Amino acid sequence: QPGDVLVLEAMGGGFTWGAAAVRW
Repeated sequence: QPGDVLVLEAMGGGFTWGAAAVRW
């Protein structure tokens, strides 16, 4: 879900981006 990643990135920033990458 690219949308989820974008939302999480906007809310959490780099930390969330890393977590999203691991989740992917």
